[in-house]
Amino acid sequence: MWPDPQNTDQRVLIIMDATQTIDTARLAPQSRIIAIRMEAVDHGTVTQAALRQSANDAKIPEHRLLIPADGEILELVCV
Repeated sequence: MWPDPQNTDQRVLIIMDATQTIDTARLAPQSRIIAIRMEAVDHGTVTQAALRQSANDAKIPEHRLLIPADGEILELVCV
């Protein structure tokens, strides 16, 4: 949790939930998004499986929203 600059009595999540992640993918259609460490963070709001299901439901292809398995290493190559 992080202090909300608009209301110092409130705290806001610093991690996107599934809806925010899907919205980001839609707003940036040429992007590749990598969602990492969702279950490892104590204030995470979505599991890897739930995020993948949300992406599938929203027709966001797997190559645009990468959700690596725990311990998986991604190698990104710029061309």
